[in-house]
Amino acid sequence: MYARMALLLVVLGRAGEHARAAAATMGSANAARAVDLSVSVLGHTFANPLMNAAGVCCSTVDELDSLIASASGSLITKSCTAQQRDGNPAPRFKPLPLGSINSMGLPNEGFEYYADFVTARAGAVAKPIFFSISGMTMADSASMAEKLAAHPKVEHVLLELNLSCPNVPGKPQIGYDMVDMRRYLE
Repeated sequence: MYARMALLLVVLGRAGEHARAAAATMGSANAARAVDLSVSVLGHTFANPLMNAAGVCCSTVDELDSLIASASGSLITKSCTAQQRDGNPAPRFKPLPLGSINSMGLPNEGFEYYADFVTARAGAVAKPIFFSISGMTMADSASMAEKLAAHPKVEHVLLELNLSCPNVPGKPQIGYDMVDMRRYLE
């Protein structure tokens, strides 16, 4: 799985090389359109639509910095809770040739850890950053969203609400209940 992802990032990273080759035969304006993978979402421009999921391999500053250095169009932090969580006991992750199976249980370093990461890098990196929150309650999520919005350097940060983590005992699946989800989003 990681080898395939790395290959895709290499291909995306070489898009400029392909554009130069195409420009030689089809004219630079047409070549740029042929390989332009950029997208715009909520006023944020992404070089391409490729980004990680808010799960494994985005939990630590080192992992997140690797994603910043990659050719991805954006990155998403690990879904965080208000406080640090250890998650489910091992074994909880099994890589497979075409994907993985996990029952992580939201292990994360807590809101402040990821808030420090994004505010230190927001605006200094060329790609938007998604900040993923998954409060244990609706009040937790609202509090984290308010704290993030209060940070002065969040203009390049987008909020992701993780409303469906089925591997946390006792945590409701808001994403499966349309009435609760509407209340949550209001």
